[in-house]
Amino acid sequence: MGDDLKGAIEALTKNVVVLQKHVEANAKAIADLALAQSSSARMGRGLGGEHHQDRPPKHWRPEFPKYDSKSDLLAFLNQ
Repeated sequence: MGDDLKGAIEALTKNVVVLQKHVEANAKAIADLALAQSSSARMGRGLGGEHHQDRPPKHWRPEFPKYDSKSDLLAFLNQ
């Protein structure tokens, strides 16, 4: 029983080391992407001419629901 436990602990230790390496690699990739995105934003170049994410397009108009005169008017107004 002691040998099985020792083997299991060693296997888990190896798996934790591998997972830590993956986490570090992912953190580096995320940092690189964030840096690339911020430098792209500072240069004023968007991706494919998309609108800015912090404001609506210039000619944006909200769409409101319309009453179809078939359903209950009070329920529509309370909506």
